Amino acid sequence: MSRWVAVAETWELAPEQGRRFWVEGQAVVVFRTEGGFAAFDDACPHEGASLAEVGYLDLKGRLVCGWHDWAFSLTTGCRAPAGRPCLRRYPLQIEGETLFVGVD
Repeated sequence: MSRWVAVAETWELAPEQGRRFWVEGQAVVVFRTEGGFAAFDDACPHEGASLAEVGYLDLKGRLVCGWHDWAFSLTTGCRAPAGRPCLRRYPLQIEGETLFVGVD
């Protein structure tokens, strides 16, 4: 069962902006997407780049690490199109304007 940790107000994240939050000692990046929000571990599995610092959303709706252009599905967190490796994806919940990240 997940515990929900408040990280931000929804209006604090600009469209397509990623921002790092520390959630119970874990660096989590949250992006505001066209369809809402998506949250992942803030380290690219390739070489550990901070996705909050160098990551961006491309025109295909993927999260791309700016260091070496590895792209990840916003839906699954897995590398697109290879399928592996995957970023850990965190559940999100919005209550009013407050954005919560779910942690185990």
